[in-house]
Amino acid sequence: MASYNTIEIQEESSIATVWLNRPEVHNAFNDEMIHELLDFFTKSQTNDQIRVIVIRGRGKSFCAGADLKWMQTASELDYKQNYLESRTLAQCLYAVYTSPKPVIALTHGSVMGGGNGLVAAADFAMAVENSQFAFSEVKLGLVPAVISPYVFRKIGEARSRELMLLAYTFDAAEAEYFGFVNRITNEPEQEYYLGQITEKLLQNNPTALASTKKLLQKLNEIQQPEEWMKYTSEVIAKARVSSEGQEGMKAFLNKKKPSWYINNEKIRHR
Repeated sequence: MASYNTIEIQEESSIATVWLNRPEVHNAFNDEMIHELLDFFTKSQTNDQIRVIVIRGRGKSFCAGADLKWMQTASELDYKQNYLESRTLAQCLYAVYTSPKPVIALTHGSVMGGGNGLVAAADFAMAVENSQFAFSEVKLGLVPAVISPYVFRKIGEARSRELMLLAYTFDAAEAEYFGFVNRITNEPEQEYYLGQITEKLLQNNPTALASTKKLLQKLNEIQQPEEWMKYTSEVIAKARVSSEGQEGMKAFLNKKKPSWYINNEKIRHR
């Protein structure tokens, strides 16, 4: 496993937990953290030992946006240098969004800037009651540009306009109402619900999960009904004739569990 300075990786029971590990600055993004997240999510794509990825934050916050020192440095860069730095963040969030593994974000404390990008790019998000969210870029004369595709896909245009243009701070209850997070919990409950979600995911076929994620992403790009029908018919046909599909259907018909099924008691009762 690669060694990182700003994130910490824990692997247990086919689950990789990515800890944002800059608690002294509320896990604010800097160039190093973005590169390390990109490196992990790129390498995890081909790691068959990892079936679920969880993103969490050490200390008092999930992620308080951009590091102040990094922002100061960015303000002194020219357009080309800023573009290249922004491009790396864009690649990082795209790697999270397109990960073949299901990704779960668990928030607490401050969730700002790129932290919101991680939440939006993840498949599932749970917020501890004390989570505070904000798209505050316009207050700084900036634009929530790189995170916008994922926020837009998650909550739609109307909600994105409200949150990004008004730039106010909203709590976990509002985040759930907007559809930005799936569930609000207190801290003990968060572990329980995380266990429930991961147990369900580990009972599903990894290839089928990856294909379903790709299907949902692809549907954002397809415009014509004829293309929908062609693409979706191809996807299910390939799944049915695959070794995993054959095994899964036979196991179901014979009332048996397929080889990928994990019923992890430790996860269930964590």
